[in-house]
Amino acid sequence: VDIYDSGAIRHISPYRDEFVSYHKLQPPRPITAADGRIFLAIGEGQVRKKLPN
Repeated sequence: VDIYDSGAIRHISPYRDEFVSYHKLQPPRPITAADGRIFLAIGEGQVRKKLPN
């Protein structure tokens, strides 16, 4: 199940192959989840999604 928040400014995707542009972050950037867990962002870029109406 995919959930999209169209009001969000930034999104997170584990699917590197979906990025149309991408660059590595050096050093990786920590991201804190709502439950307090910390994940490391290793890159950033643009992802394009085709959504059903």
